[in-house]
Amino acid sequence: MKRDCVIGIDLGTTSVKVVATDESGKIIRQTTQFYEPMYGKNGEVEQDPEIWWNSTVIAIRQISSSLPDYVICAVGLTGQMHGSVVLDDRGRSIRPALLWNDQRAEEQAKRMRQELGQETINRLTGNQVVTGFTAPKLMWLKDEEPDVFKRIEHVLLPKDYIRYKLTLSLDTDVNDASGTLLFDVSHRKWSSHMMEYVGLKSSSLPSVLECLDSSGTILPNIANDLGLSERTIVIAGAGDQAAAAVGMCILDEGRCNISLGTSGVIFTPVNAFHEENQGQLHQFCFVTKGTWSLMGVMLSAAASIKWWNDLTNQIEGTEDRTIPKHTPLLFLPYLSGERTPHLDMLARGAFIGLHRTHSLPHLSRAILEGVSFALRDSYEILLKVHIQLDQFRVTGGGANNTEWMNILSNVFRSLMNRVDHVEGAAYGAAVLAALSIGMIPNMEAYKQIWKHHKLTTFEPNQAEEDYYMDLYEIFKDGYRSLQDLNRRLQHISR
Repeated sequence: MKRDCVIGIDLGTTSVKVVATDESGKIIRQTTQFYEPMYGKNGEVEQDPEIWWNSTVIAIRQISSSLPDYVICAVGLTGQMHGSVVLDDRGRSIRPALLWNDQRAEEQAKRMRQELGQETINRLTGNQVVTGFTAPKLMWLKDEEPDVFKRIEHVLLPKDYIRYKLTLSLDTDVNDASGTLLFDVSHRKWSSHMMEYVGLKSSSLPSVLECLDSSGTILPNIANDLGLSERTIVIAGAGDQAAAAVGMCILDEGRCNISLGTSGVIFTPVNAFHEENQGQLHQFCFVTKGTWSLMGVMLSAAASIKWWNDLTNQIEGTEDRTIPKHTPLLFLPYLSGERTPHLDMLARGAFIGLHRTHSLPHLSRAILEGVSFALRDSYEILLKVHIQLDQFRVTGGGANNTEWMNILSNVFRSLMNRVDHVEGAAYGAAVLAALSIGMIPNMEAYKQIWKHHKLTTFEPNQAEEDYYMDLYEIFKDGYRSLQDLNRRLQHISR
């Protein structure tokens, strides 16, 4: 007799990953298909949605053909957020999708702030205007490609294009919708005011489901082509950060995931919508009804380390404990602008306090400290809105650096738990699918499943904490002190 399993699909920027999990939550198969975005000279980043679909088809076939003793009962979806997939009245993609990291809509974002006012936008959407969000990109299409805009019948987010191809359902979930600037996050519904401002019909936007809801079953001809059953259910799913949090078992207020990837992310679920946040942190609906999440993003976390290592091959210097730790030196990690808390794409990086006695390893340590301070900026906002965090889990490539983990623990004045094996967003999507169909009975049962993960704990040191708090106070002044100088420099470069 065949056993039941589910699959999770993570549609990323450079690859689609598919994992299959059994009744115990164990990954039994996984595969990845790679592709590349198209980059332009002026910040454009696009992808053809059909490349996503073709890659996903190959990945699902690989999974289904390798599991002859299993029935795939449900599919969970996750992926890159904020992209704009535009379809015509026949359901065909009109043009390549504009991705989350596409920066061409800066003028449209600026106009939104000026015409609507940030206070109004915060009230309507719970978030600040970010160039990479969906609404500014649709305004760019309206301004720069009006013929394309007139043909738009449907707007979808990237992972929801895969849903559409699987089921013909025009749906999204409350979490992914939260990153569009078209969604009333506090009331978990589309904002008619924002739709009208952008110039969209309400029928152009997908139906919004809670993350554990079903979008229906896979079309018979598609199911046959993929080696799946016609009864396979497609679950609403969530955006990549929320799905990754589920995969990390970050499900309750007080729990926090810190990701030290290319960018740095601090993410925590909350039990109420926080108006007092005022858009300082991204505030999105979370995966269960009546929950939200607060998320801070700094753009150059491990990216700062890679930049430094490419220049100097000195990353190993951060592990040299013979170097004096208390040699005050600051690094501002704004190599690609900054998101939280400054929302300033013109911000730039800097070393402050350089002295002839400093060596390359001193600078390496300063980079790790600077990224940690930038993440602390988001934590400070959480404290101001009265969110108390009692457990931190750290993931991403940067978590493998022991010295960085020690620094992070001291900067946050908290225990840091490194998760020694991370399955990622695709696993989180599979968990959502399993929860939706009852294969995992409830969240408490999932927490028991997750307990097998090994954690390595890093404890703060009182003397180090005090030193880093003094240094952090100076770091906070660094951005403001150099803001005007950076703008003047970039004015010359133009």
